Formats: sequence, structure tokens, C-alpha cells
Amino acid sequence: MKLKNGFFIGELAKQAQVTVDTIRYYEKIGLLSKPKRLASGYRIYESTTIDRLVFIRQAQELGLSLSEIAELVSFKKNDHSTCLKMQSLLTNKLNSLDQRIATLQDFRQILTTYLTECNSILAQNTGVICPVIEKISDTMSKTKRKA
Repeated sequence: MKLKNGFFIGELAKQAQVTVDTIRYYEKIGLLSKPKRLASGYRIYESTTIDRLVFIRQAQELGLSLSEIAELVSFKKNDHSTCLKMQSLLTNKLNSLDQRIATLQDFRQILTTYLTECNSILAQNTGVICPVIEKISDTMSKTKRKA
């Protein structure tokens, strides 16, 4: 229900397209400030809370973690150092993404090689045991020994 001076949590969740549990969790970790309460104990959220929730959701869609988002919302607006902090955060995120892409490309190459081997064996129809399973088992054994 929308009130004259704010929202109850259910309406806020609906407007921001998040769950009530999400709102409570964001309050708990400090991404949202604690709302005012009526004498009955009901929380009353300001309309600006919707903007904060939408910002958080959009930042998550860009791949930012909640801790990174918390860092972003702590930045002061209209401050030169904010731009420097943002530059640093985005540079770190981009470097992390590049590393993840490289890892995924390596993984894709391994899977492509395995698939080629499977296709070759199936085309020969020799009834040979699939060597890919052995390779995966060997890789897992080597990984366990390193740990």
C-alpha cells in the first residue's frame, strides 16, 4: 500500500521488483537505511528507497557484487575523488572480467577438444571406452594431489 509519505514494505518490493526478503537483507547489511516506523511497528519507506533498490539491481546486472555496490553508494556525489574511486573500481572489475574470460576460453578449448575426440570415436564405432572420461579422471586426480 502506498502511503502519503512513503510505502509499506510489500508495495516497495513490488515497485522496485525485488522481494521483501531482499529489502530486509539490504537493510541488515547496510545497503538501505533503516526505515521509519509507525506506532504500530510497521516500516514506512521513503520513495527514494525505490531509486536505491533499482540502482542496486542494475549494478548487480552489470556484475557488481553487493560489497562493490556498498562501496559505490558510500561515495560522495559531485566530488572529484568519487570519479577516481569509480575509475579504480571499474578498472579492477574489468581486469577480473578479462581473467574470467581467459579462463572460460581455455575451458571452451578443452571441451571442444574432448568433443572432437568423442565424435571421432563414435564415427569409428569400435566400441572403445571413451578416453575423455579417463582424461577427466586423471585431471581430477592430479588436482586432488596438488591440494
